[in-house]
Amino acid sequence: MIDYSDIIFFETSPNIHKIVLHAKKRVIEFTGQLKDIEQQLDYRFYRCHTSYIINKDNITDIDFKELIVHMNNGETCPVSVRKKKGLKKLMA
Repeated sequence: MIDYSDIIFFETSPNIHKIVLHAKKRVIEFTGQLKDIEQQLDYRFYRCHTSYIINKDNITDIDFKELIVHMNNGETCPVSVRKKKGLKKLMA
């Protein structure tokens, strides 16, 4: 188990049926689907892209022109055009 505040984002893995969890101190790959993970998470998490669920508490900056979210660990996540409006509302 990992504390929600330690989770930076989830992404789909290049390996079939796997998810990569990016946490503050480690990266874990496990079997699952993002849609199942998304249902278990709370208000802090947002699905910004088909392949990414981000923790809004760990966002440092969002570039809405380039559609990129910068996380506090230095990594970036893409934002889909369809999810841009929802992300703006979430961060307002």
